[in-house]
Formats: sequence, structure tokens, C-alpha cells
Amino acid sequence: ATLGSNWASLQQTLNLLQSQNPVGAAAARAQLPALAAFLPGFMRFIEGVKDRDPAKALSPEAAQMALRLGQPLQTDFDSLQQLYQKPDEGGWRGVVFPFIASPEGNPQQGSFFWRRETEDEDPRGNSPTRFVAELELSALGPIQLDGLVTYPEVWLKLRTQQPTDASFAPGLQTLVQELLAGLQLTGGISVETTPTFPISPSSELRAKAEEALGVNG
Repeated sequence: ATLGSNWASLQQTLNLLQSQNPVGAAAARAQLPALAAFLPGFMRFIEGVKDRDPAKALSPEAAQMALRLGQPLQTDFDSLQQLYQKPDEGGWRGVVFPFIASPEGNPQQGSFFWRRETEDEDPRGNSPTRFVAELELSALGPIQLDGLVTYPEVWLKLRTQQPTDASFAPGLQTLVQELLAGLQLTGGISVETTPTFPISPSSELRAKAEEALGVNG
């Protein structure tokens, strides 16, 4: 799963598994992050990435089917594990993941990147952490959540490329304020509509990789 892929290997694996073992296909899809219940699937996927283990992230049936098909899921997970490793000072660390937006939908790609904005000599220090999450949704199109965390403050900006209705931002702001207060945090969220996202960790990482390989040299 490169930074620009759409999980074609995973989709082909699920399609064949569906034709031969519908129960196994349903179990594999249930393992993936889903918008309706995102966190459990996302955490399973992270564990699979850390261990470079498609069976842990998806299911043993899906991993075996991919192996039979000759699909490069293991190669995908090797690449993802490298992306997850701690980068050079000031660099982005992240994970690219598949998610299911609707029960019958194909896997789509999301990403989550984070970095320390300044480095403390004391690893327990309170230097700000920046994170950027990106998804593409059928209703809103591409969205980006840009956050800066300096405990106990959490400031968020949701960027969309399609305009939202007048009630969207106030409703989201109220929801986030209630969530932060429940966690004894402060901060808030703003909403911005923009044709392009001003920050792109995946583009920065791709440019670094091309520079290291001498692609632009």
C-alpha cells in the first residue's frame, strides 16, 4: 500500500474470498476500520502494521487467500511498518490504512501522521504534537483534520474541499467542546473550506523519498 494506492490487492483478495468463502470475507471486512466503529478496527490494523502481520490486521483467511493469489499484502505491510518507524528529528511518522465507509463499499484509503513540533531533552516534556488525518467520504469528499496538542490544550481544524451547510460547523464545535470537557481538556475546532490542503505529510514524505533516490536530481 503505497502513499497513493487504493488497496487494489486487498480488494481483489476480498472479492475472491467472497466468491469462495462469504463468511470468511465478512469476517475479514469486519476487521477493517469502519466509519461506524472506527477505533477498534484502526487499533487492530496498527498492531498488524507494527508486527508486519496481515493476518493480525485483517484475518488469517484473508492473509492466506492473498498468499494463494500472489497478492503483495506482505510487501504492503513491510512498507507500512517502515513508515510507522520513528523518523529523523522533526519528521513525520504515520500509518496509511484501509477503511470501510459503507457496509458494502470497497476499501478506501485514509492516513494518519504525527510529529513532535519541538524536541524536548526530557522525553516526558510537553512539546506540542502535530497530527494530520485524511479521509475521503462520499458526502463531503476529501477531508483533513489538522490538530495541535499541547496538553491539556487540543486545537483542531477540519478542512473540506466541498462547502458544508450552515449548521455543520456550529454543531461540530459544540460536539468537540463537550468531548474535550469530558476528557478534562481545553481547546476547540474550526472548519475551513479550501480547494487544496495547505499541509500534506504524504507529499512531504514522497518528496523526501524521491530526493533520497535521486529522482529529481
